Amino acid sequence: MDAGRFAVAGVGRAGLGGGRAGPEARTYGVLDFDGPSVPPSRLGRLYLDQVGIFPGSLGNYGGVHKGVPVVTIELPNAQRTPLDAEMRQMWLDLLRWMAAKIPAEAR
Repeated sequence: MDAGRFAVAGVGRAGLGGGRAGPEARTYGVLDFDGPSVPPSRLGRLYLDQVGIFPGSLGNYGGVHKGVPVVTIELPNAQRTPLDAEMRQMWLDLLRWMAAKIPAEAR
């Protein structure tokens, strides 16, 4: 990753897996990552479980085609966002990861 590139954080398609049984249900309520660096293993209570590359997604474009790390929070559903304390912990974990893995000139 060259200077001038930076990490992008986003929220994934909430609700696509909420309430479903089976393998597709496990892919939501997790942390996803696309990009050139080592991903964070967790943000708050969400653990890394890479859901794959989807054509047209921000992760595919930024992480794969542009070489910019894209961290996506895949929420279980659109009905419940994380509590303030959970969001605070996710931000702290993200900032810690960025400080350790993303060069200062790229942030």
